[in-house]
Amino acid sequence: MRVPNQTPARIVDPVSITDLYLTILRAADPEREHESLPLFTAELRRPILSCFAYSGEGYYRARSGFSVVRDEFHFIHSDQGEELYAYPHDPAEVKPIPLHVHRELADTMREDILRMKRAAKPTTFNALGYLN
Repeated sequence: MRVPNQTPARIVDPVSITDLYLTILRAADPEREHESLPLFTAELRRPILSCFAYSGEGYYRARSGFSVVRDEFHFIHSDQGEELYAYPHDPAEVKPIPLHVHRELADTMREDILRMKRAAKPTTFNALGYLN
């Protein structure tokens, strides 16, 4: 990403679309002075939150729940339990990390989900995922 008066950077971490839009809006403001850009400052990035419903077969049977991505970790809280994955070590998400290994992180991500659930307004359609 290239922004005026900023060193170009390639952001390879998962980021929220909210942070992307905020970065673009701030970068376009000629009077932004020293306002930080979330995509260029990892500490300012928001967690990526989503809710999902999935219908499949076998291990991937029907399930629904919530998902949070923070830094390199993906936390899933579903009607079938909780799972934590690390993208760099398990990009296919086939080997969950035991939650006790990163208990504080799992607790923080669980709190993110609870905040989202409290703030959520019910809708009939949120997003369309992957289709075969």
